[in-house]
Amino acid sequence: MPQTALLTPVCNTSYGDGSGHSALVIGTKVYSFGDNGGWYVVAAKTYMADNSFRPVLVQHLNGAKVDGAAMLKYAKGSRDAGEWYIFSGLCSHQAAYAIDAATNETFEPSGFDTPYAVAVEVSQKKYETDRYVVLSSEKKSDAVAFKELSRLIRDFPNCPVGQPKFYEWTD
Repeated sequence: MPQTALLTPVCNTSYGDGSGHSALVIGTKVYSFGDNGGWYVVAAKTYMADNSFRPVLVQHLNGAKVDGAAMLKYAKGSRDAGEWYIFSGLCSHQAAYAIDAATNETFEPSGFDTPYAVAVEVSQKKYETDRYVVLSSEKKSDAVAFKELSRLIRDFPNCPVGQPKFYEWTD
């Protein structure tokens, strides 16, 4: 069974704006919905490098509570069905659907049209085994850096800063 994680890039732009994004790490790949209209599947290292302009909340998912094989089956089935952005939901909807398909409980984040709600539900359901923020590596003005840091502290209090541990995973 592959190891899994929920990724929540904190904003949509390098200016610290936007509601953010939801993506899934399954084994060594990231499954991201909506980046190209449907599912975008890429190596985890590539995804993180492409998103280095924004901080990313990483929540490793507990394999005893979230079945990685079932999550992968959902994501592949959704991709093979040609599900499309907006018509089949947003990134956070698809992440929530995949997590729901991989658990024995009902996973229905309140207001789950936002990436933040999915991250909060993962935490409240105690699905996470590890949680950390990978900071942006893009050079920013002091004002933008302050805005980004303020948002991180507000939205993810007491969350340590770290580096992607899922780079060591295998399929």
